[in-house]
Amino acid sequence: MTIVINDPQESKEFLNAILDNMESAVLLLDADMRIHHVNRRFQELFRHSGENVVGVCCGNALSCGHAVEENVTCGKSSRCAECGLRAAAKQALTGEIPKRSRLVRRFYLRGTPERKHLDFCCRPMNYRGRNMVLAVLHDVTELEEHRLGLLEHKERLEIDLRSAALIQKSLLPQPGLRFPGLELSWRFRPSEAVGGDMFNIFRLDTRRVGLFLLDVCGHGVSAAMMAVSVSRLLSPDAGTVVDVDQSVSPPERIMERLEREFPFERFGSYFSAQYVILDAVDGSLTYASAGNPPPVLARADGRTELLDVHGPVIGLDAGLPFPAGQARLEPGDRLYLYTDGIPERRGSDGSLFGEERLTRLLSTDAGQTLEQAVDAVFAQTLAFGASAPADDICLLGVERKLLNIT
Repeated sequence: MTIVINDPQESKEFLNAILDNMESAVLLLDADMRIHHVNRRFQELFRHSGENVVGVCCGNALSCGHAVEENVTCGKSSRCAECGLRAAAKQALTGEIPKRSRLVRRFYLRGTPERKHLDFCCRPMNYRGRNMVLAVLHDVTELEEHRLGLLEHKERLEIDLRSAALIQKSLLPQPGLRFPGLELSWRFRPSEAVGGDMFNIFRLDTRRVGLFLLDVCGHGVSAAMMAVSVSRLLSPDAGTVVDVDQSVSPPERIMERLEREFPFERFGSYFSAQYVILDAVDGSLTYASAGNPPPVLARADGRTELLDVHGPVIGLDAGLPFPAGQARLEPGDRLYLYTDGIPERRGSDGSLFGEERLTRLLSTDAGQTLEQAVDAVFAQTLAFGASAPADDICLLGVERKLLNIT
């Protein structure tokens, strides 16, 4: 039904009804920044009745913190020159239409200071030959405080992630780590600030070192926390890899222990793992794998072998054994452990980097040093995809050197 306005009084009432039902506060200002009219939302927002503010300077009617704290009339405080609302109103009086702006200020509402975020716009008006300004203010305080709260939470989260990344990094092999008869090189890049890949190498006794590598399903903080828990259990002083009687636990027993300690029902996740015991004196090694890609044994003469004895991933309680494999490194031979972030890296055409490409790169017939070989694989893995890696990338290389025993 069409609304018919029959006389000026009805027209005035109708327009006032529109103004009073607006979500934004509306002010009509003259050239001296005095208020001539406000709507109901203004009265609710600034807790004034309309009669009390007519003829009052804008800042005093709003209980602007600048005017209240200096006890002066609006326009005379030391901060008035900075007021965006005043500047926009003055610009509108010249006939221009200023841009929509934001006013962030403390207002004393019935004597209580409150910080508000107000979006506002000013429009020029000419009423009965007088240049005036129509100012519309929209309270966005709740939305802005929510946004600022999210930013603060994000900043705290980023700080926590940086701290977690430092903790994770501290559990990796430290630069300069050396063992007689062995050369080491590794590269690690999490897909996020922290990741689910973890590895380490440590001394077990006077001859042997232990190496482990694991890849927790997923990425981010939860995967990293689980990786840290597993890593700590596999540290030499945790009583897992070396018993209290100083006997060295075989790899298959390590996998069985991990299966018991990290059931899916408790942690809601699972992981692949690899554990190797390497004798630096005679080059013999034993290993067990739980769903991880097979280690690559690169012979000094350029031949490569995959150590593909493996068991199920940890955490799914598949009820299958973890068989142990054996091999031997001769002087100049290299052993490479890696997570699936390398062979499963996708190129721009959707193809996989693949184990065949990886094995070919790890062949030592190109005469590269161990560090050069690891660097080359790492660089080519990153270059293979058109975007940042979607999975953590981890590669650990060990070369056996001729050990002189006197």
